[in-house]
Amino acid sequence: MDYSMKEIIDIAVGIEENGHRFYSDFSKKFSNEPIRDLFLMLAEEELGHKKYFKSMLSGLDSAPGIFSEEYFLYLKAIGGDRIFDSKKIAVEMEDISTPLDAINRAFGDEKQSILFYTELSSAYKNNSEIFNNIERIIEEEKRHVMLLLDLSEKLRISS
Repeated sequence: MDYSMKEIIDIAVGIEENGHRFYSDFSKKFSNEPIRDLFLMLAEEELGHKKYFKSMLSGLDSAPGIFSEEYFLYLKAIGGDRIFDSKKIAVEMEDISTPLDAINRAFGDEKQSILFYTELSSAYKNNSEIFNNIERIIEEEKRHVMLLLDLSEKLRISS
């Protein structure tokens, strides 16, 4: 069975929805203002990414898939429910008690999203507009990683 680009984009939309929920939930959990502000900013950026991917959906038809089942399963494995998994987040809210724990969790998810979007961009290498927009999102995700890394280093130094 082949999978369509719409199904792949649906995964990306889900990643961004889960990321927004993750950052929003953790912005409420901690009273440290810089941590809260960073999580709120990241939550808003995830909404922007979701909006972009949803706009891509409107231009896609329901044509037969272009991705093999094996490739789809690979993308789902690296993206799907694993990045900012909403079920895991609910459980982790209890287990993550420090801002550093939340940042480390987010750091891993952001790196995983870069891998997923890099694979997604390769599917659009012949469509420069979409390819460039996905590359822009990858750059934003890389910036998220750098922000999280910087903040985690500052928290470690101050501890």
